[in-house]
Amino acid sequence: MVRNGVEKKSYSIEQAFTDINQFFIFRGQRLSSMSLEVSAGAIATGSFSFMGSETARAGTTFATAITPATTSPVVNGTSNVGSIIEDGVTLSTALQSISINVDNGLRNQQAVSHKFPAGIGYGRQTVSGSLTAYFETAQLYDKFLNHETTSLSFDFADADGNRLRITLPKVYFSSDSPAPTGIDQDVMESIEFTAVFDATTNCQIQLDYIAG
Repeated sequence: MVRNGVEKKSYSIEQAFTDINQFFIFRGQRLSSMSLEVSAGAIATGSFSFMGSETARAGTTFATAITPATTSPVVNGTSNVGSIIEDGVTLSTALQSISINVDNGLRNQQAVSHKFPAGIGYGRQTVSGSLTAYFETAQLYDKFLNHETTSLSFDFADADGNRLRITLPKVYFSSDSPAPTGIDQDVMESIEFTAVFDATTNCQIQLDYIAG
């Protein structure tokens, strides 16, 4: 289980151009942001961005040991995602897509006489996202209109039995705009949400990994 917290962790990331034996090391890398996109009929995609303190180049690798890339199969939004849990129960409204964005609000701290940043400053973490839902009931719209809190949770399961569950324990819908797009077109409900601190779980976002 991983929850957002206050511990400051740094990483070193190496970029290798093995055909010309050029290796770049990026030190003091801290996780700046994360994004996740899940859509029906498409491979789930995500990205991470980092902010670091310095870089160096060499003709040989900086690494003392290299872990091979995982061979686990990719997951998609159709056959690898379980039920969407909203407010503790399975959401009856069908979703076309869901996205999550986490931003740690990092900033480079520039200083006189420093070639590289003197440090990495932390801002307030924001967790936000969006849902595209088929407008079948007023369940989600009423929660937006009444400014009610809810929770969201869903999990991935790959062909090897590995599972990843993502939970946002306290969520506000910040916008909801059901809109017809044309004749013979489904009415979609475009929802923006923000996850806020939950006193019970002591976090804004939680990730649970279960190995197959």
